[in-house]
Amino acid sequence: MDYLLIGLTKGGTYALIAVGYTMVYGIIQLINFAHGEIYMFGAFFVLALIIPTPPPIALAICSIAGTTFLITAYTFLKDRFSTPASIPLSLGITVITSIAVYPLFVFSTPFYLAVLVSIILTACLGMSIESIAYRPLRKAPRLAALITAIGMSLFLQNIARLIWTARTQSYPDQCIPSLLKTPVISEQLLARMGFFQLILEGHRIHLFGETYITLLRFIILVVTLLMMLALHLIIHRTKIGKAMRACAQDKVMAGLMGIDVNRVIIYTFAIGSAMGAVAGILNGLANHDLKPTMGYYIGVKAFAAAVLGGIGNVPGAMLGGFVLGIAESLAVSLGLSRWMNGVAYAVMISFIILRPSGILGKTTVKRA
Repeated sequence: MDYLLIGLTKGGTYALIAVGYTMVYGIIQLINFAHGEIYMFGAFFVLALIIPTPPPIALAICSIAGTTFLITAYTFLKDRFSTPASIPLSLGITVITSIAVYPLFVFSTPFYLAVLVSIILTACLGMSIESIAYRPLRKAPRLAALITAIGMSLFLQNIARLIWTARTQSYPDQCIPSLLKTPVISEQLLARMGFFQLILEGHRIHLFGETYITLLRFIILVVTLLMMLALHLIIHRTKIGKAMRACAQDKVMAGLMGIDVNRVIIYTFAIGSAMGAVAGILNGLANHDLKPTMGYYIGVKAFAAAVLGGIGNVPGAMLGGFVLGIAESLAVSLGLSRWMNGVAYAVMISFIILRPSGILGKTTVKRA
């Protein structure tokens, strides 16, 4: 049972990242290989915010943030104002925002505020990548966009190496709220604690028998489910969600009906990037393993989860993430920890052989 719970929390992380892959592919048929690095930057932004950062490094991070603010602001303003007018407005917004953000990196920022700022910065990073790297290639052959996505992934990975070095890091224990830690308590003391005392002091939740779940893993599960519920409501109950579904079916027809396709695509990148940032932060809390290459490895798994569930299908990506996470944990429980990744991919390949369109994917027929 413990392994199943671990698999669910790990699968939730995969699902949050896989949603970003599948949303982008569903609208513009592009595999955004830089999405794993978006996840990585979300985790590292929090690290830079919660500990005092040396001014040169803080300046480098603010330069990245300022560039993303400038590109994002210009992208939104140029549609409402003329190009000459939107440039000074974008520069003004960028300067003001960068000056406001710089002290947050130089001084220690409270954890929850750091999480909020990180999500905003990561969403802006995702939108700026779409504007400068993918939008100019919208009508180019798919191979050109695919190579650009791989190049952007390597570029972001090396930028992170320059700023944070290649060594493995973790969130300092003193900067994390107490409820997100798991104190070491003897089994005898654990058994004598009441329900609320167990949560407040032991940071665990008693499910049944001798099965417990740490409060951190429970929070990760709850946050994951809430994020998925929020995404479902956005897609099915909001105007932008309806526009996303229309663009996923036919971008040309959606544009003819008055939908701003570029605006829909950039919102899609923002939502996917924000969810990737949340996944990176949760993974950083659970595994204490932050490094510039972390986005590549988990990005491949999340892409596999998206394919398993049915690429382009949001509920399928969520389900695929949970299936892969549970498969990995079951492999560990059977003593196959060295083959954990192999077992997960074997499960994916088996599903794809039996159902090429994925678990929830729909088989499409091309008509002449």
